[in-house]
Amino acid sequence: VMHSGGAGGYSAFLLRFPQSRVSIATLCNTGRIATGALTRRVADVYLADRFTLPVPAVPPASNAAEKAPAPALDRKLMAQYVGSYRSEELDATFRVWIEQGELRARARYGVIRTLRSTGKDRFEYDGINRLTFTRNAGGEVTGLEFNAERIRSLKAARLPTPEQVTAR
Repeated sequence: VMHSGGAGGYSAFLLRFPQSRVSIATLCNTGRIATGALTRRVADVYLADRFTLPVPAVPPASNAAEKAPAPALDRKLMAQYVGSYRSEELDATFRVWIEQGELRARARYGVIRTLRSTGKDRFEYDGINRLTFTRNAGGEVTGLEFNAERIRSLKAARLPTPEQVTAR
């Protein structure tokens, strides 16, 4: 049983193993720490003698795009991702920009994250959160998909730039 949360720059994670009568809580005074991953590492150490089955192997990637090495991020490629992305489900806008030669992202007034490329149009931050930029048939970036510990396939559509709105 688990639950995570965060507000005001703080983050927390509670992980319970009721049958083992063990609970582990991680409280951090920063939102930049992957509290879920940290809590699981503590559980791995504390409960190592109780879980003796080997960890299942992760199946290999099934398509060529996932097997491709991460592309070099030159400024031209990074510029394709720059923009604002709107999630109606969360009523939130994600911003992506280039700062000091790195791609950065932020949702609402949250923590600024540095995105690390893991493959074509794929990025991660904090070791567990993943962003995948989506493209149309013409190759233009049209949105993004976000995946994390308890979030699956959260989609955000790219908003038009002021120049695109003026041109209409």
